[in-house]
Amino acid sequence: MKKEFDCVEMKRQIQAEHRREAMELGEEEAARRQWERVWADPLLGKIARERWPELRRVDQNPREIDGETIREPGPACPLR
Repeated sequence: MKKEFDCVEMKRQIQAEHRREAMELGEEEAARRQWERVWADPLLGKIARERWPELRRVDQNPREIDGETIREPGPACPLR
C-alpha cells in the first residue's frame, strides 16, 4: 500500500521553498513574509498569539511589494 501523505517529503518541499524565497528576497524580507503568513493562518496564528501575547501583530505602516501587502512584525518578533 502506497502512502498518500509523506511528511518527510512535505518538509523537504517547505524547506526548499523557504530557501528559494530567502535567495530571491533576502533573509530579512523572507522572514517578514513568513511571519506574516504565520499570523494570517487560522491555526498557526492562534498558536502564535497564545504563545507570544506581548507581540504586536504588525506595525502601523504596511508596505506593498509585488501587489502583496507586507506588514512588519512587532519589535519582539521571535524571527527578528
